[in-house]
Amino acid sequence: TEEVSNAFQADIFEKGRLLAPLPEAWREFRGALQPYSTVYEAEHGVWASASRPVFAALQALFGMVGLDALLNTVLTALSVLLVAAIARRLWPDRPDAAVLAAVLLATSPQVLVTGMTGFAWPAHLCLNLLWVWLFLRGGIVGHALAAAAGAAAAGLHEVHVHALFILPFMFALLRDRRWGLAAFYTVVYGVAHLAWIFWVDLALLTLEPVAGAGPGEAAAVGLGYLGGLLGRIGGDGLLAPPLMAIGLLRLLAWLNPAVLVLLAVGVRPWSRLPSPLRMMALGCLVSLIPYVLVTPSAMFGWGYLPLHGLLGSLVLLAVNGWVMLSADRSTTIQTVKRVVGGLTALALLVGLPLRTLQARQFVGPEIAAIRHMQAIDADLAVIDTAGIWLWEPLIRNDPFLADRPLVLAMQYLTPEQMTALCRDYRFVLVDAHDLGRFGVKRIERDLGRRADSLTAVALRAIATSPRCAGRLPPSR
Repeated sequence: TEEVSNAFQADIFEKGRLLAPLPEAWREFRGALQPYSTVYEAEHGVWASASRPVFAALQALFGMVGLDALLNTVLTALSVLLVAAIARRLWPDRPDAAVLAAVLLATSPQVLVTGMTGFAWPAHLCLNLLWVWLFLRGGIVGHALAAAAGAAAAGLHEVHVHALFILPFMFALLRDRRWGLAAFYTVVYGVAHLAWIFWVDLALLTLEPVAGAGPGEAAAVGLGYLGGLLGRIGGDGLLAPPLMAIGLLRLLAWLNPAVLVLLAVGVRPWSRLPSPLRMMALGCLVSLIPYVLVTPSAMFGWGYLPLHGLLGSLVLLAVNGWVMLSADRSTTIQTVKRVVGGLTALALLVGLPLRTLQARQFVGPEIAAIRHMQAIDADLAVIDTAGIWLWEPLIRNDPFLADRPLVLAMQYLTPEQMTALCRDYRFVLVDAHDLGRFGVKRIERDLGRRADSLTAVALRAIATSPRCAGRLPPSR
């Protein structure tokens, strides 16, 4: 998953490099060794994360003092403070609005559970809220810092996420004829996006080409990165609308239900919404576009991660509903308080434990399998991927291949390579049966017929042959 590639790039940064050299002895095995969502640049013999690098850089900074596991916890806490600060600015005469904004965000299971992961999305939420707070602050300092925060947000892991969020604000500047400020943001964002799109290309300028580095990809390099994004448009075909609907339902199910109730009130009537809230609401709608077209399924994550950076906007729109209800004399404010309080208690006492249990059940088998392979006393752990559902996240190797055992996907090896590994290294062959003991899901009939291919049969025959004396047999 994205967590794997983030940690991969953070490790590279912690070692004082921008890109990691793939050791020459392992270049021919690169396909089998390569973790999920990473790329290999052949001309220079280096590899890196396929994502943009800012979140990994933050992980590296925290990792240098041994606090990398707390990064998203800190970012989530800052998000709670920022959403309260924005509420104070929007409703300066309503201190209860700031308190409610903080409570609604802090009690939404998606926010809390994702804050304990290695995904980049809590950073998107934090920087989006920081940007709004600085933008509303205004003045030279406010807009300069907002542009800096936006430039950093553009490079967190995907360049389009923050750009779509702030797009309505930019159109509002044009509508209000604030030409100079609009031009300033356009220049800053233009330069920042070009830098992040071509960051690998820029890093390669510091390196010398390596002879015989072998074939690689250009998926994270400049135009190849953009081509990869555009190439995914329409990939889900007719399934896109129902997949998107499922994603949105997941988002709603992982929020404090009080947000949903207040949100239904807070967005109506549109004409009475404060301008910043209208811009945030439009930002939510615009941000849906790439996920409808490109990745509506968003399989990995808790709730619906592609919209995680918008949760602050949804909460503030919900707070607007609270303000409207409490100002309406026909509504009993005590009744509103009881409803919001009851739904918040439901989120904490039922929603959060339930979602935490679901998250644990989903990742528990994968974590157990990874720990099992990391504890193997051998040079290599070769995974026979046939019959394993979602085996890609199991391929986790450090970028410098210093740790043992190295983990390889057998399907990317040739019989000649397997023979060489058998001759030179001690390895364990791990298959669906072994990992099934930890709860890793199996596919009874392997799609793609890997299990029945002649190459797969030959690879298993070599791996289980007597001449592979160093192989530790899997327990049965």
